[in-house]
Amino acid sequence: MKYKDQFSKDPSIYLLVKENKGGLYPSLFAQFIGLCLVLFLSFTAFSCQKESEKVIEEKKLKVVTSLFPLYDFAKNIGGQKADVTLLLPPGVEPHSFEPRPGDVLKLHDADIFIYTGRDMEPWVEDILKSLGSQGPLIVNASKHIAFIEEDFEKEHK
Repeated sequence: MKYKDQFSKDPSIYLLVKENKGGLYPSLFAQFIGLCLVLFLSFTAFSCQKESEKVIEEKKLKVVTSLFPLYDFAKNIGGQKADVTLLLPPGVEPHSFEPRPGDVLKLHDADIFIYTGRDMEPWVEDILKSLGSQGPLIVNASKHIAFIEEDFEKEHK
């Protein structure tokens, strides 16, 4: 019995293995340690997975809009996945709006900026130039809109 020779040299091996007719098998103590190790590793793996999912869920898309109708659209479409901010304060005329430094910072920190177009908001082009290529994704909501030209002279005669 070659196993008995090993046991006589190191008696602590009795805690880990037991002798049976077919050979050595893990003892009850070794099985318990193995089970504890498996449970510990599985709990650790699941807890890490849930924490990384929370980080992904908490990240919201930062959207800045120039006018209230665009704000309302973005808020309803984005829902809880988007943090939507209105750039123009209530009651301010969009044609004559003068952005403050804080407004430019909002745009720089945003992921998406939605505006109506240069005809409605001429101040936007200057801000977009100052943002450069590292700014947010720019969405011109009037890009594919065909404008109707009016002849004001016929109407006012």
